[in-house]
Amino acid sequence: MSDLFTKLLSTSSPELTTFLLSMTPIGELRLGIPWGISMYHFSPIKAFVIAFLGNSLINIVLYYLIVPIINWMERSQYFWGKMVVWIKDHLKKKGQKYLDKWGVWGVFIISLTPLPGFGGWTGAGVAALLEIEAKKAIPALTAGTFIAGIIVVLGAMGIIKII
Repeated sequence: MSDLFTKLLSTSSPELTTFLLSMTPIGELRLGIPWGISMYHFSPIKAFVIAFLGNSLINIVLYYLIVPIINWMERSQYFWGKMVVWIKDHLKKKGQKYLDKWGVWGVFIISLTPLPGFGGWTGAGVAALLEIEAKKAIPALTAGTFIAGIIVVLGAMGIIKII
């Protein structure tokens, strides 16, 4: 698997690599923006735009697909059935706290927080699993991702300290 990943990074265009890295569940903007700036010497604005588009695209796709995928995996007899049940329960519990306190703004807050365990993937999962309407969830996810991208750019440029 790591050979495939290494080959993908070495043969893809810098823009495509940054875009794809921003779609990963652990990396998201936290990986795509610094990668684009440091490895490919993109301007902060170029890195931001590419990473924002990649992360926003996967967030919207996840919003629509995560529930059907989780439902299919739950019915599986393989090990991931139990793992998916845990993930689903964890996302619902985590998300419910934010939604109880802030409503749909909770999805915005989850998606704008550029820390592990938060971000667009988590926000999309929470919004879908807690049945937030698309017309409210997608703008909240997109706005949160936008603000997260600004935070990461400022951190990558050394203007603010994230951690």
